Amino acid sequence: METEVMNLVDFIDDKTYSVERKTTPVPITHTDGSGMVRLDVSRKNFMFRAAWIKGLLNAFPFDKFIREANRKDPLVNHGIVKDIYGVEHDILAEDIQVILTKSQFKLWKYYESWEQYCDYFERYGCQACVCNLEPTQFEKAKINYQMLQTLTDLTDEELLNISKGTRTKLENLASDRNTMLKVFGATKENERRNGFQESLLLYPELLQDEYSKETLREIKKSIEKEAKAGKLDVDGCYTFIVPDMYAFCQWLFYGDKNPSGLLGNGEVYCPLFAGGVELDCLRSPHLYVEHAVRTNMVGADHELGRWFKTNAIVTSVHDVISKILQFD
Repeated sequence: METEVMNLVDFIDDKTYSVERKTTPVPITHTDGSGMVRLDVSRKNFMFRAAWIKGLLNAFPFDKFIREANRKDPLVNHGIVKDIYGVEHDILAEDIQVILTKSQFKLWKYYESWEQYCDYFERYGCQACVCNLEPTQFEKAKINYQMLQTLTDLTDEELLNISKGTRTKLENLASDRNTMLKVFGATKENERRNGFQESLLLYPELLQDEYSKETLREIKKSIEKEAKAGKLDVDGCYTFIVPDMYAFCQWLFYGDKNPSGLLGNGEVYCPLFAGGVELDCLRSPHLYVEHAVRTNMVGADHELGRWFKTNAIVTSVHDVISKILQFD
């Protein structure tokens, strides 16, 4: 799904390299590397790998979208779509659980049909893999020196505010049990605890052991070193960035080439944070000066919660955020 999004840009002429500031349509492929998986298969987003296929699968109830569309207009079967080879499929009748987009199928031109690909897939013993499954518990993220350097008018007071989490951790490291357990990774949120972490979680008194004390001193030195390099704890999380798949369903099942979607320009949806607040949307690596500040729409509309079921950050099809953060 590609649309043109109107936006104010600095347009660089590729011949004269002259720069002109103007409002112009920006073509954006919103579903580049992004497909859908039904909620009864997975309620979490995940990266997907198969022979010549890669990308993100977004957990989205596209089957519910089709059923509701058919109830509104029973004379039309909205679940009929053509694949990239021109073959029609009935999404509900064929019990299709995953929809991959063309950009995810890297060598599609080398096959005559999807059926031929499936035949070869089985014949030669290929496998498909789920990787980087969206976590249940989200650890707090860290900001880095690149992201700090692009805040060119940062004051001392603002820097102290940004570094507050790390400074508090260092102050509590020798006195607060919960802080100690957290830096050791001995928490229930850590689903990959080793034997030592498991022991600390079961018997925190082990923090008084000499080995624990020495390790804690080394951890403190490491945190101080990271802080000096700009790696600071912030009130943020690492999560997937996904396009508005409701808009994609409008495009795919309604044939709407300029879908409205559920989010407007400058809006995002992420249940990990409170609604109505501004979120600084950042991506590593930080490639230029891309601090994309957007309003979180959680709780603003019942429809949003009805369709967006994961902890990813959903972006708008009316926004050039994918160009700014370069995830298009």
